[in-house]
Amino acid sequence: MAALALLAGSCGYDILTRNMVTSGTVATYHAPGAAFGSYGTFAIVDRLGLATDATPAPPFVTATGLVAHVRSSLEGRGFRWVAYVDPTTPPGGPVAADLAVNLTALEATQSAPAFWLGYPGYWQPAAFGLPGDSWSYPWSWVPIPAKAGTVLVEISDLRGAAGGHVEVLWAALGYAVAPGQNYDTAGVLAAVDQAFAQSPYLTTGGVP
Repeated sequence: MAALALLAGSCGYDILTRNMVTSGTVATYHAPGAAFGSYGTFAIVDRLGLATDATPAPPFVTATGLVAHVRSSLEGRGFRWVAYVDPTTPPGGPVAADLAVNLTALEATQSAPAFWLGYPGYWQPAAFGLPGDSWSYPWSWVPIPAKAGTVLVEISDLRGAAGGHVEVLWAALGYAVAPGQNYDTAGVLAAVDQAFAQSPYLTTGGVP
């Protein structure tokens, strides 16, 4: 039976689990053996993909504060920003960056576990100039309860993309931290801060 991760809201853990059910908490995951210090640059989406069971689904939403906060958090760890990625005008070829930073708002209302990869609005590698590729997860936590107001941040290895797969090296999940579909609130930004605080290995260039 799959383990459940029940995290206290004031605490943070870096865990590997198959299913996660929390309320207003943060969990982070990283690929075993990922050498984050070997990556120097990143490209980040300029808005959030919106994963929802609504029909038709809005493909993305604006959250300027959240995008800027994730970017500055990575820059504070020594990574260098090189590009924003716009889903409406994807690049003609792979983005010249080591890492892809993907932001998604999970707004499906069903309570059963669901793959957010299957929802319209979830960012795909095509947005980073890799049409036909798919994300590859080195852990088994992908199916989660799609609770409205959940924010997902993922970092993937553009440099090592091969065979149609782009490995997701790190992910952070802020469960139900954005009620009312407002993704620039203090609670959402605090969830990002917590995710980085509990991921000290996520760094390059000798910081922090």
